[in-house]
Amino acid sequence: MRIAVIGANGQVGAEVSLLLARQAGVEVRAVSRTRNGSAFLRYAGLSVAHGEISDPARAPALLKEADVIANFALAIGTPAASLANNAKIVTRIFECAPPGATIVFFSTLAVNNRGDGAGGMRSPYEKSKLKTEKLALDLAAKMNRKLYILRLGHVAGELQNIVSIWRDELKSQPIRIPDPDRDSNVTYTAAIAEALVAIAEGRAGPPGRYDLVNTPQWTWRQIYEHEAAKMGLPVSFKTLNPIADNARPGVLARLKGLARAIAGQPRVRQMLERVLALLPVEFNERAKATYSVGRMRAEIADLSPPATVRNSAALWIGLPVRLLDGARPTVELLQLPEFQFTDQVGPRWPADAS
Repeated sequence: MRIAVIGANGQVGAEVSLLLARQAGVEVRAVSRTRNGSAFLRYAGLSVAHGEISDPARAPALLKEADVIANFALAIGTPAASLANNAKIVTRIFECAPPGATIVFFSTLAVNNRGDGAGGMRSPYEKSKLKTEKLALDLAAKMNRKLYILRLGHVAGELQNIVSIWRDELKSQPIRIPDPDRDSNVTYTAAIAEALVAIAEGRAGPPGRYDLVNTPQWTWRQIYEHEAAKMGLPVSFKTLNPIADNARPGVLARLKGLARAIAGQPRVRQMLERVLALLPVEFNERAKATYSVGRMRAEIADLSPPATVRNSAALWIGLPVRLLDGARPTVELLQLPEFQFTDQVGPRWPADAS
């Protein structure tokens, strides 16, 4: 079975492509706009097809013989330009996909109510994903094509930035987190590759919209324990109240900060020193002692790490999810050699895919 990966040069698309290339019976057709963008994949031994998927003259060749088309592509630019370009990509995929091919559009769980205090306003990225979801559903109904919309959680894997944050936290424990036993919205790249294989093999649920997180949903404790085991480290947590620990300072604290900032101005400081010179010696000594104590406390505080949650993903509530049927448990996948990430899956710099 052939799985075409559109946007294979992106951070998620690249890692998923390399994992798919290690699966028995799967042929990966990685698609990148440019050879510069595909350099890492080609260095890792993966043959890549190049071209603009939105180009009607090039798209049929890029998608030829694909059984499953995984759309990781994300156009960038102004909100209006990115929305228009994403619509072109999705439309061209539906128009040029081989007959019988299944189309998978990757969206985001961020379109849901995250519960992290971010407010109800959707970002341009979230709005674009929702509108593109609707377009894909309309096109699937109009053209009678099979479509899966998979809403990704926070993607984790060897190439993903969020894993670097977790591992840095593990090196300077305890892990500061609101609730280690809260469900996470994390999706390991192995779970994404498994979802595509399950769809290609026909063991996934019926076409439709699904939430793609680890199967079953992992808690944050499980996430950190998994990463700690790789590093040979124990795990300790410090539970923080994100509202209290990350709250804005009160009015009095802000006024004190403003006063200190004003007093720190050179001319204001000179004026204050002249006034102090006219006051009794005892008052000057108390003022100097108060200043010295405050400065020492500030310097000591600077030596300690701030009691904040570094992993902002842990502030999200554990969202209720509709999992894809037929996917194997993520904990089992991560033990299998074919789901172990490697930066080489074939001879370096193979010929481009035709």
